[in-house]
Amino acid sequence: GYACAVVAESIDGCLLGADCCAKGGGDLPEDVGQQAALQLLHELTLGGCVDRTNQWLVLVMMALSPADLSKVRFGKELTEYSMDVMR
Repeated sequence: GYACAVVAESIDGCLLGADCCAKGGGDLPEDVGQQAALQLLHELTLGGCVDRTNQWLVLVMMALSPADLSKVRFGKELTEYSMDVMR
C-alpha cells in the first residue's frame, strides 16, 4: 500500500496537514495524492491555526497548561472527538 501526507505552512508559522491512504488495489497513486491535496485545501479554507486531525491534542495540552497561556484559534469545524475531549 501507499499513502500521501502534505503539509502547508502559513506566513505566521502555523502548520496545517492532511493525509490520504490507498484503499485497496484500485487506487492510483495520483488519485491518492490528489485526495490528500484536496483535504489540505479544505483545511486551509476552514481557517484557524490547527488542522482537524490535531485539534484534540491541542485541547489536551491546553488543559495541562496554565490558563493564561491557553489560547488557540480553531477553524470553522470542530471534530466530534475534539468535542468529546472538551467534555
